[in-house]
Amino acid sequence: MSTENNALVQKIIDYIGYSDAAMTKAAAADKAQTEINEKLAHLIPEAVKACVENERIESHQKEALAAALQDPVRTMELVIKLAAHKNAAEMARLGTPVATKTASYDPTSSLTSGYVGARDGRLKASDVKLFTGLGLNPPTT
Repeated sequence: MSTENNALVQKIIDYIGYSDAAMTKAAAADKAQTEINEKLAHLIPEAVKACVENERIESHQKEALAAALQDPVRTMELVIKLAAHKNAAEMARLGTPVATKTASYDPTSSLTSGYVGARDGRLKASDVKLFTGLGLNPPTT
């Protein structure tokens, strides 16, 4: 009988040890979740404020956004939607040039121009050289 009692006592001691390990891990997980919830409580109002200030949401949508940010899946869905959203300032920039470009064609430098054979009706340097080479007076216009 003492061998059976020793085995039972050993099982009880092992059970207590396993229970202690499980409770320690549960306490650590609970502490980590509490820290995450505290960070969320601080960050969610900042996120809502930033979304309103940067015209990502309307001011009447603040409460709905704050509630949605509590759920991680909804948060990811909102990030995807907000990434595709453009505010008025971004829309105003669409289609505007990044830098001012100036035309590079100058008819007076037709001898070095990259636009061979370009016709514009004006007297070019190549015309003057042609007429001079032929011994003719170049046109005045």
